[in-house]
Amino acid sequence: MPARLVLIVRAAATVALELAQLDATMGLYEAFYRWARDAVGETHNWPTPAGGGRT
Repeated sequence: MPARLVLIVRAAATVALELAQLDATMGLYEAFYRWARDAVGETHNWPTPAGGGRT
């Protein structure tokens, strides 16, 4: 196979793999986006440790 044809085939395979990975992660991205968008009014009343420092 000529070198240029090999590069074209590899490039096509790389694009296909990247699209598959993007498709697989898009659901998680959308879930995080919706959570960040909709959790604006969310508050927490967690108790702070004695002394006010982090544990």
